[in-house]
Amino acid sequence: TMFIAFDKSGSMEDDNKWEQASEALKAFFADPSAAGLEVALRFFPDGACDGDDCNIGACATPNVPVGALSADSAPADTQEQALISAINATDPSGGTPISAALEGGLSFSAGYLAQHPDYKTVVILVTDGEPNGCEEDIGAIANIAAAGLLEGTPTYTIGLAGSNENQLTQIATAGGGSSFVIGGNTQQELLAALQAIQGEQLACEIPVPVPTQGTLDPEKVNVSFT
Repeated sequence: TMFIAFDKSGSMEDDNKWEQASEALKAFFADPSAAGLEVALRFFPDGACDGDDCNIGACATPNVPVGALSADSAPADTQEQALISAINATDPSGGTPISAALEGGLSFSAGYLAQHPDYKTVVILVTDGEPNGCEEDIGAIANIAAAGLLEGTPTYTIGLAGSNENQLTQIATAGGGSSFVIGGNTQQELLAALQAIQGEQLACEIPVPVPTQGTLDPEKVNVSFT
């Protein structure tokens, strides 16, 4: 289950970043390999999830509620259609309250894990700037990510042009995730980053059965994948 906190600050209008990032999101949601993936989308700043109110409850309430993508294309895939419609209805404006957006996403994920203990959750923070509004100290924001990891949710960061690579790396490292830096090709590189996160989180661990006789020889363990 992905909670995507997506920066819609005013600077996203620069250099066509909003259009390219939006198209990357749509392409990710439409990719057949995303079928079965659950996605919730939260724009920031938006409503009380901004640099003035810093309302964590508002930031924890996605603009598009969590739902599973299917192999169908929109509009048959109702979750994909809801995500596309939300993106199309949104325009960049405001500051960059990263701390509130991150804490909101992690709060949502903690509640979701409590109800779905067998699921995996991940928060993906996509931004083109540095903290502007709410908590602005990077060490404190990294601590928010670290606390989220202790509750079972890793944090990944994706930095568009204008973001601070070192800051986002510090946040992602504390949150047990990875940080991606987007260069000149915003649309293609952002799509690749989202797919890389999906692939990493879909990895699974299979316990090796305890042998009924003798001791385990790791060189003689066979795994058949179909």
